Amino acid sequence: MYQKIENEESLINVSVSRLRLIPFYNPEPLEISYFNESLLQKGSPDEPIVLNSIETNLKLVAIFPNVDIIKSYSYLMFDMERNNRDEYFFTLLTTIAENDIDRLFLVFQVEKGKSIELYLNENKIPLEFYDEDPNYIYYSAYVHQKGPFMVRVF
Repeated sequence: MYQKIENEESLINVSVSRLRLIPFYNPEPLEISYFNESLLQKGSPDEPIVLNSIETNLKLVAIFPNVDIIKSYSYLMFDMERNNRDEYFFTLLTTIAENDIDRLFLVFQVEKGKSIELYLNENKIPLEFYDEDPNYIYYSAYVHQKGPFMVRVF
């Protein structure tokens, strides 16, 4: 890139570099880094924030806020126990304050002939029949906490 500098007769070649610095101190909690992979979301009591999942049996999480949320980031963090898709943990990471969330609506998909169980803090959460197609049965649950949840498919 060439630039003319004031009071100089000729053009001077200027080299421009962009350095990427690695911060040594991050004042935000570690979970905030996950939000770089999520989109800016907004919601209200009438319009929940919906997260879809393709990684596991969890297919959908709808966040029902009890106030209007203008700007938020939410992300589903999975922890696959022993690299096993039949037993895993997940947690909802969100910038929405816990007291601003009325409830979460979870939808799970399981192959016909298999069963699924959902736990929160070692307490089994009842799942209700939601829908069915030729290959899968869908179950749902309303919860009031963000996790961590354990899912077991057998």
